[in-house]
Amino acid sequence: MDINLSESITCSGVEMKKYMKSMDEKDIDKFLVLNGKLMFIGNDDYERKIAEDAGIDTSLSNGNFSVEDLKVLAGSVLSLGNEVEVPVGDNGESPEELVGTRLYDKVPQNEDKWDIVIEYNENNEKIKTHGTGYYYLKKGSYTINGKSVTLENDYIIDYRNRKFYALENKYREWNIGSTIAVTKDLVLNTDPTNFEKYVNEDGTLNEKALKNEANIIKHGDVSYSKENKALLFNEDESSNPEGEGGYLELDGGDVDFSNGFTFEIYANFSRLIDRISATERYMCGGIFCRMPSLSSPFLNSVRFGFLTDTGIFDKNLAYFAIKVCNIGVSFNGYRMKSQAGWIMKPSDSIVMIGEDVSISCTYQPFKSLSNLDILEDNSIKECLEREKITSGCLLRMYLNGMPYGWTINTLESFNDGLKTWNKDLGDIFIGVCPWDKDGSLHFLKGKVYSIRLYKSVISSEDVKSNYDFTLQYRNTF
Repeated sequence: MDINLSESITCSGVEMKKYMKSMDEKDIDKFLVLNGKLMFIGNDDYERKIAEDAGIDTSLSNGNFSVEDLKVLAGSVLSLGNEVEVPVGDNGESPEELVGTRLYDKVPQNEDKWDIVIEYNENNEKIKTHGTGYYYLKKGSYTINGKSVTLENDYIIDYRNRKFYALENKYREWNIGSTIAVTKDLVLNTDPTNFEKYVNEDGTLNEKALKNEANIIKHGDVSYSKENKALLFNEDESSNPEGEGGYLELDGGDVDFSNGFTFEIYANFSRLIDRISATERYMCGGIFCRMPSLSSPFLNSVRFGFLTDTGIFDKNLAYFAIKVCNIGVSFNGYRMKSQAGWIMKPSDSIVMIGEDVSISCTYQPFKSLSNLDILEDNSIKECLEREKITSGCLLRMYLNGMPYGWTINTLESFNDGLKTWNKDLGDIFIGVCPWDKDGSLHFLKGKVYSIRLYKSVISSEDVKSNYDFTLQYRNTF
């Protein structure tokens, strides 16, 4: 809704009531005169149709703003545009009378103060940017011209030109302090907003700063692409033709997984399987593991990777899998093969080489169904009750921000793992994992846009929020 108040805005219902004696009191605020034009702004579809048939403009009847907001903005806020000197460009302080957050374009001269509001379509693609020259007025309570007012929606204000804009689409404020993920219990975050401070001008990683400030050690072929805003794992084919040896190591320290954990990766994989061999039971593309060391027995780990069974021999066909100390249960869950924590059968492969994909996994131990947050998906509860499962570990997988499936592992396997690799007993390795044999390491190859690791289970809403914000950031910057 873009409104230019070149003349005036009034609540016309009172005037109309003089001539329409049948108008109910509750209908008075459903009409405005905007720039001399009668407009219907109610939200009832039937009434809107009647107004259109009568030739009344209904373009503001969209339910995304309140009549009270319009009155306040028109009568109090916008009048300041004439009474107060509005700063031009990026220089000068903003007068206190101008309510709202002053916005600044994201340009070099605003490096320490840029602040913009961007609107997105349903595909998280940028459709409109509000920056220098605008103010962002969030819904809430304000004191305007000495009067206490409450706005029910978010607005963009252009004081100089006496215009205001109601934010109707998906939108987000971005500034120098922005994060693109839930931050509670976050122990590893390679988002560009957080990670680029460890990148040198030539794109190489500042290994000293990584180690000293983030407790991360880089091993082998891992670099950063400013063009792609991504970490590159084992992509240097000139010096690393086999695509092996590159990974990141995070000190486990006080990272406690006792209450469960969440692992998220948003990437573009150059391969799913790193080698084909008839002598190994599984071929694997490693993504993440936690264990005492990479030379420890492979059973003493929690590990994530892509697998395919012996005999398939197709590098393009794999399924995502998780194991915790190699103990699992045979149990058919919801849209998921759950034996030993397998997420899907090889024929169900949903990750394609060369395509951007986001995978999130939550691992939640529970001693009874009462401690398990299952209300958002009744099918989980129904399945557990039918199988008489009252304790265990709920593993949930999300694909591109949306639930894909779930499985159950035993609580014993998780407790066994905690004694082996939790806290200072085990480090965290990104881009590598063993699978079916001690010392046989499998490596990730591709572009990784973000990796997040939480020492708790985040909600489905937070998974979707992380995905949306990450996509919005990439489509914006």
